[in-house]
Amino acid sequence: MTHNQSPIPLVSIIIPNLNGIKYLPGCLASLNNQTYNEYEIIVIDNGSKDGSIDFVKAEFPQIIIIGN
Repeated sequence: MTHNQSPIPLVSIIIPNLNGIKYLPGCLASLNNQTYNEYEIIVIDNGSKDGSIDFVKAEFPQIIIIGN
């Protein structure tokens, strides 16, 4: 009898953001340093005016950004 291994599941990490430039650098750097690699990061932005989305685009281009 053979035992099929399941693929490693993809984890979606969803981060709500509203003017979160103070917190996003540390949060995203921490996530980026994880040893588990099967994840995606989605930032949901609610109209930030503090440059936080520009920061995410420049420093973490692999992150999915959804504007609300």
